[in-house]
Amino acid sequence: PIPCVPWQSQTSGQYQRRVHGDLVKMKFNRFQDMTSTGKRHPVCATYKIGAKKDGTVTAYQLDSFMDGGWAKEWSGASAARFQQRQDNVYRIENVKSTIKLVRTNKPSNTVMRSPGCAASIYFMESAMQHLATKLRMDEARLKEQNFLKKTYSR
Repeated sequence: PIPCVPWQSQTSGQYQRRVHGDLVKMKFNRFQDMTSTGKRHPVCATYKIGAKKDGTVTAYQLDSFMDGGWAKEWSGASAARFQQRQDNVYRIENVKSTIKLVRTNKPSNTVMRSPGCAASIYFMESAMQHLATKLRMDEARLKEQNFLKKTYSR
């Protein structure tokens, strides 16, 4: 089989349907399937995290850019979920976040199992790790100290 790139498989199916006037069944091998489906939205971000000397996190700021590809598709939903889950499992009183969707000439991205969450959790955990290093605290102790309590609701 001839390897196809993402737009070729979709275009071929649309062309075949137009020519034959009926639905077309297309069967892909694993390589073709993986190259024709969207991936997670890449995110580039910077963060600031503030804490008391005892390790209580008081503020978190995240400024980010999300690559939406050439078409929006699910980018808005992924960005919303990214912001919704950015504090992860920690109780932080002051949270500020900006996210900008960027249209690029890359293939469009799609949602995959909890869209936006993996990236937002990554940035929060990176910030906590960085903070633990700066405060010279045990990372696990710092995280446990800032966990959401059972009585707290978002």
